[in-house]
Amino acid sequence: MLNQTIIDAHPPINPSIGFPEITLQLADLKMIGPEWDGPGSITPEPAVIDRTAAWISEHWCGYLGTPDICPTSDGGVSISWEWNGIEHSIDARADGVSMEWCQYNPRTLQTAETELPMDSQGWDAILAGLKEPAV
Repeated sequence: MLNQTIIDAHPPINPSIGFPEITLQLADLKMIGPEWDGPGSITPEPAVIDRTAAWISEHWCGYLGTPDICPTSDGGVSISWEWNGIEHSIDARADGVSMEWCQYNPRTLQTAETELPMDSQGWDAILAGLKEPAV
């Protein structure tokens, strides 16, 4: 379980300084072409990528490691990582104000999906969920 001491000791990071891999992944998103995932897939707009980058800069904590960042086929951005045996993903919506957080437990095959605002309130809900997973 997530320990409050760990949270307090690891404030949000600046990806360009602490995790250059995050910065590179976000830059790569701006390079993909139209219909990158086949007919009908939508390329994330630069503004959506920039809002996601700002959200990561403000909230991402180093103890979670480097996430995998990739586009979603509906024009959003997906942020994925593993924590304590649970696979997590955040799909930042193309609207830039909402996200879906998914928790998947490969041992039990259970999935929990939660719609959240893409702000501090949403991040607080994720941190609470890391302490007590829903799956």
